[in-house]
Amino acid sequence: MTPSLHRRALACLACLLAAAGALALAGCGTGAEDRQTRAADPLTLVRILPTRPGLVPGGPAAPADAQALAVALAGEPDADLERAMQAQGLERAAVRVWTGPAGRRMVVATSLWQERRGAVGFGGEAVDRLLDRRAATPWSPRGFGGSRGARVREGSDQVRALSFAVGRTGLFIRADGPVPDQTLLRTLDLLVKAAQGEDRESR
Repeated sequence: MTPSLHRRALACLACLLAAAGALALAGCGTGAEDRQTRAADPLTLVRILPTRPGLVPGGPAAPADAQALAVALAGEPDADLERAMQAQGLERAAVRVWTGPAGRRMVVATSLWQERRGAVGFGGEAVDRLLDRRAATPWSPRGFGGSRGARVREGSDQVRALSFAVGRTGLFIRADGPVPDQTLLRTLDLLVKAAQGEDRESR
């Protein structure tokens, strides 16, 4: 190899190494750490959801404090859960409700936490409470790895819940009555995509 070709080879190698380094740094910016800290505005998320067939809005999307969020998660007032959420770092939340014939009711609760563990923990806690019921079975829908879910059927009483976290944003859906599973799954899919797409601090 002539000196000229040798210098060209070294220059090309330097360019390739620089490009690889730039890609590695870019990967760090969109890697696991960023995914753990993503934040989306809870009220924006519930406002953009469409009304699914068989349901009608039960009122406007609304901000929720810890007390209202506890009711949305547990299905009833829960002072212990409320205090725990405040201590864990709940920043803000929002709730939206739909109703329908034959006792149909679907509640979507979204929340923003100081740390990801809050987003993961309290939706999971609500699911675990349902799983404590005798007629409960776990529900892990395909396509939602990392989600927590439960189905309960006691006579004519039907309850289903799904919990998922996108960074510091908690997503939770609870349905009572004959609401199709596909309605919950489609709603969760829209929430996840919206939370991932927003991916911004909303302070």
